[in-house]
Amino acid sequence: MGNCCNKKDFESPEEVARKEEAHKAYVDANGTKVAAKLGVPVDEIVFVLPGTDLSKLDIYEEAVTKGYKNIHLMNGTHIVPKGVTFYEPVIVSGDGREKTIVEGAGFVIKGKIDKNCTFIDLTIRNNMTAGLKGDGGMSFDCRRVKFDTCGVGVIAHGTKGRLTNCQVTNCFYSGIHSVCGGTIEIEGEESSINNNRKGAAAGDPVCKNSYGLKASDSAIIHLLSPLTKEDVSTNNGVVRGHKVNHNYNYSKTPPGTIGTVNSFSE
Repeated sequence: MGNCCNKKDFESPEEVARKEEAHKAYVDANGTKVAAKLGVPVDEIVFVLPGTDLSKLDIYEEAVTKGYKNIHLMNGTHIVPKGVTFYEPVIVSGDGREKTIVEGAGFVIKGKIDKNCTFIDLTIRNNMTAGLKGDGGMSFDCRRVKFDTCGVGVIAHGTKGRLTNCQVTNCFYSGIHSVCGGTIEIEGEESSINNNRKGAAAGDPVCKNSYGLKASDSAIIHLLSPLTKEDVSTNNGVVRGHKVNHNYNYSKTPPGTIGTVNSFSE
């Protein structure tokens, strides 16, 4: 299995030993359960200690080089000050939305459009970019992921993403933005997009065109029945006291589409 203990040249041998012991203790106690959830052998998972700067360590490169597709972020806070860009398929999992926290610049997905990245059971928060951006490459799936206090929670730019039982809250601009022919699919009774557009209170002019759900330039946001845009996207603010609906928008030329469907297309 991968052993990412956030080793640094200036760390003492005692500190390195402490982290290696903590890593081993976690895998011994939780590795079998994590492997069962992901459906892979425990020795094909790269386990990452909290406190790790994910943008500096070669965690993703290690997984790709060894042919692993699973990176598990242990209980605690992980740092991404410069963001991480994925070019090859990977599954990034955590111990739960309240337990595994990723703070910083978030994740960007590129690569080949016929491949996929998956994110499971974690929270991405406290960044002024996008929590997750699909940028014209691989599709993405998010399961039980929370996006909180980001610039924009989730962006699909010319690609496809699916959010299952995810929440997008307290973002500075839009909660979810599908653009340039992108598609975002939303399913699950725990789905919620609320209290976004925080920049409006600060008078940021960009927020005038920000929404809880935003689809533009022939893009699509589909919600799986019985979900509706009215139920899922709520409390996303007004512009300086004007009674304008900023929970969802599908304007611009050519316009986007937001609506409920009975099934998702493959």
